[in-house]
Amino acid sequence: MLIDIHKQAKHGVAVTTTESKPRCAWKEKTYPVPNPSRSGFRWKASALRGLHRWTQGAHTPHPAIIMVPALYNRLPAETVAMGWLNEIDALHAIRHRMIAAARKTGWDVFTFHTQHNLDHFFDTTISAVRQTWSNEGSLSASAVSETRRRFGQIYDYHRIQPRLVENLVFQSSLMEWVGQHAEDVPLQFQVVGTALYSALIWSGALTFDAAVDSVLKVGARWDRAIQGLAEERAAQSGRGTTETEIGWRRFEMVQRIIDGIEHLSLAVARADLPGACKPSRPFWFCASADEDPFLIETARDVRLA
Repeated sequence: MLIDIHKQAKHGVAVTTTESKPRCAWKEKTYPVPNPSRSGFRWKASALRGLHRWTQGAHTPHPAIIMVPALYNRLPAETVAMGWLNEIDALHAIRHRMIAAARKTGWDVFTFHTQHNLDHFFDTTISAVRQTWSNEGSLSASAVSETRRRFGQIYDYHRIQPRLVENLVFQSSLMEWVGQHAEDVPLQFQVVGTALYSALIWSGALTFDAAVDSVLKVGARWDRAIQGLAEERAAQSGRGTTETEIGWRRFEMVQRIIDGIEHLSLAVARADLPGACKPSRPFWFCASADEDPFLIETARDVRLA
């Protein structure tokens, strides 16, 4: 398994700004791999199938609530590589949605998510998956090239439009996977903000293609708004308005929003929203993590959300 050499040259951790001061997106981290033990139990996603064994007696267990955040974890490839790449059927679901999204966008979610990976242990796994998918035709060479052309800089990882598409692919796939592998355990999903799109797909209220069309429009609108704010702040700082400086301003602004340090309200045009029907399965929704969730059961609930 070969690690892509271009990452060290093109996608290093530090980037030089106009003042020759290195700017870092993520800190390198080494993930320890536990030693196998006969007495130990290795938790993995497939353990969901056996959760009923932990319930006491024959009574019905309380439902487990799974939180689905508005934005995917800030870390790039490690998030997926730490577990889901080892679940073949989950990976198959992700790949299916990934291909469908690439047909509409022209770029590839997997490449976008993994190109700035920092950990070499996971990089070998990611490279093996990339090579397999490329050989079987799941990863288009043109889509990979377009992804690197559009989002090759580290600060591009917080562009709203590709992040929304990325969230849609991973979240909707994994929500369906979890539901299928935990049929004997009552589960409830509580989604926050833009994770509503993934829940609507999971519940059958919205098709994946319609959701991608919508997040592309919403994401483009929000990207323009963030870009405008970043340009204003770069001009006010007096540090220059180069593409790199504005890119990092944009990155840091979204990072503060993810961390809860900064709050920003962005408009959504009614024409950008898809038409959704009544969900076949209810779920909980809240616009932000600070609000009380309410149950989505009807088409009216969907419109209100």
